[in-house]
Amino acid sequence: MIKTFASVTLAACAAATTDINFTSMGKFKVSNAAFPTLSKFGDSEDFLLVSSFGALSSGAITVTAGLKDAVTNNTVSKLKSV
Repeated sequence: MIKTFASVTLAACAAATTDINFTSMGKFKVSNAAFPTLSKFGDSEDFLLVSSFGALSSGAITVTAGLKDAVTNNTVSKLKSV
């Protein structure tokens, strides 16, 4: 009974889903990115906060500001993480 319900629910969700197309606007590099988070302090603009680490390397926290302007102006590839 539960297996049938799960199958029917999954089929209904799959049938209701519409394909969405995305076009790449570019990329920027963050080494060993682990946990990206869109953040904000008070009234500041949104920024990307990424913690990075690797099994054989030290960790880091990087901030990438200017996301809204980069998306609006199609200059994502020019973003720099600090």
